[in-house]
Amino acid sequence: MAKSAGAKVIITTSSDEKMKACLDHGADFAINYQKEDFVETVLTITNQKGVDLLLDSVGPAYLMRNIDSIKMDGRLIVIGLLSGSIGEFNLGKFIAKRLTMMGHNTRARALEEQRMITHRFKTKWFPLMRQKKIYPTIHRVYSIHDVALAHQCMEENKNIGKIILDMETN
Repeated sequence: MAKSAGAKVIITTSSDEKMKACLDHGADFAINYQKEDFVETVLTITNQKGVDLLLDSVGPAYLMRNIDSIKMDGRLIVIGLLSGSIGEFNLGKFIAKRLTMMGHNTRARALEEQRMITHRFKTKWFPLMRQKKIYPTIHRVYSIHDVALAHQCMEENKNIGKIILDMETN
């Protein structure tokens, strides 16, 4: 989606296999944060400027490192809290870089807002999905009866893409 909007995409992930998958799906750069310092690599890629926009699904554990990776007047959008919901950060650095931080949670929105978001998504992105210019990466479809296996796959960080539970599969 970001590529189709004209963005240069840098991803971070935990394995070389996932890096390859992301590059195969159009990412411009992939960083294995288990093997290299993603802040240093992001700054190298961006000529020491940092990124315009950073989507974070981890939360507090990476907050300061994310701030270090963002350029002046950049934006941080927190979309997940895998490392918890409470953290500390250097507000001085945040202010000095004139950053904007936003939290995003569709479920916490009113039903009418959710409908508007869904409509906007369908209008903007479904035509590209029909043309196969963008598509979701699906790791595996599990029967609802195998929910424990699906959860184990996710907990062990084995999936590359979405895990789907099928209510009709036996």
